[in-house]
Amino acid sequence: MEKPFEFEKLMEQVHKPNRVNPEALATLEGTQITNEWKIVYPGNVGTVIRNAVTDLQDYFAVSMNLQLELTNGTEPAPKTIFVCEDNTLGERNFRLQVSDRIILTGADPRHTAQSCFALEDELNLNEAPIIAPCDSTRHMRFSFRTIFSGYGRSPMSDANLNMLAHAGITAIATGGSPEPEKAAKINELIDRAAAYGMEAYCIPHYKNTMHPDDEGAFEFYDAYYGQIARNSPNLKGFVFVGEACEFPSKDERTTGKPWRESLEDEKSSPGWFPCRDYPQFISFLRDVIRANTPDADIIFW
Repeated sequence: MEKPFEFEKLMEQVHKPNRVNPEALATLEGTQITNEWKIVYPGNVGTVIRNAVTDLQDYFAVSMNLQLELTNGTEPAPKTIFVCEDNTLGERNFRLQVSDRIILTGADPRHTAQSCFALEDELNLNEAPIIAPCDSTRHMRFSFRTIFSGYGRSPMSDANLNMLAHAGITAIATGGSPEPEKAAKINELIDRAAAYGMEAYCIPHYKNTMHPDDEGAFEFYDAYYGQIARNSPNLKGFVFVGEACEFPSKDERTTGKPWRESLEDEKSSPGWFPCRDYPQFISFLRDVIRANTPDADIIFW
């Protein structure tokens, strides 16, 4: 029987060991990667691509039993896996080119990393460090895929963030805090996620006790939502979930009260019911947030 929390080890296992099938290695045709190959990347790349090529080197060691040298360079050569950004590719695109060399590119650092992960996927399917010659441009289907922490309230580890990036996750859902000390811990997680090409969205859980029409409402909400935006300027945006974003609606079809205070009532509570002033409330919060971070995404779930 699995021990309690044993699953956390799987959440941090980016590469499965010893994936080479001897039969596939002996029979597959195509470009074969051997210990003579090198992983080459420009020396001026940022953290996301550096992490991606380091991960690729680890993949070959763990899964393909190959020790590939990691080195800087500006041109692809035979028996190299060359990794670089190509901003001529369309948005959310990445490309695999395989001949006597392999060229992995993406429209930006995040998608360049995805090209590395795609090579890993192909070799995993082949069960060998062999891939057929190709020139394949691929497209990330979703611009936004976010996930909550699998550790409950504990922060995600770097290994887990890396694994999630391999799975095509583009963002993590995190909290936000108007308190500087708590915000500092959140900001540390935001920065670590960014190193793997992922953004961070705040999903606030706040007891909204004022209507947008109430006097002093802007100042009241700025002290919470606005302060979160000021404390964590690297948040990509805010996600508002109905049941976590109740407010005192004036719609007579609602209780005008939170769900927990409405359990005995036949009417629905705001947030759980599309009350007529809900668009006004979400738009109001948007204006509060964007008064501090004008480019923040405001997403309604």
